[in-house]
Amino acid sequence: MAKKSKKTGTKARFACGKLRPSYRGGETEAQATATARAYRARLVGDANAMRPEAGYSLGRVYLLGQIASPLHEAGLQYAALVEAWQRVQGLPSPFPAAMDLSGVRGLSLYSTPSIRAVERITNDYMKMQTALSDAGRNAIGAVREVCLYDRDWRDIESLRSGLEVLAKFFQVRVDVRACA
Repeated sequence: MAKKSKKTGTKARFACGKLRPSYRGGETEAQATATARAYRARLVGDANAMRPEAGYSLGRVYLLGQIASPLHEAGLQYAALVEAWQRVQGLPSPFPAAMDLSGVRGLSLYSTPSIRAVERITNDYMKMQTALSDAGRNAIGAVREVCLYDRDWRDIESLRSGLEVLAKFFQVRVDVRACA
């Protein structure tokens, strides 16, 4: 008995022969965007829902007006320095969904940094940690949880005091009236 061939004339298919998602009831890009927009709108309001800052915890705190722009910038610089330090130390990235997209079979394609670069990053990291320790344990924990681990933090005063110390360390101009 001969098999009947499939009709493929009207439906879009992948190269392997499977139907494309728009024909299988899959989610379109507009539907995915609408889902993300609705979730973010609950957190930061409709006006700020599609801003890039609404996608991470520090940015949401900034968009809600609980911290000023210079403190937001200091938090981003903190995260970048911690990530650079962990990379030169051979540690995995602190970010939850991090992976080396340039790696092949688990091996990174980053070149080995020079000894001077490792010393500079390590010295900057240690100075930053020393400066941050002056803010206290609650501030250190708040900055780490919000800036690195992207977790919500209820004690905004601790977060703000830690970010103010980091802004001073990174020499980010802070307007005192905007922070209050």
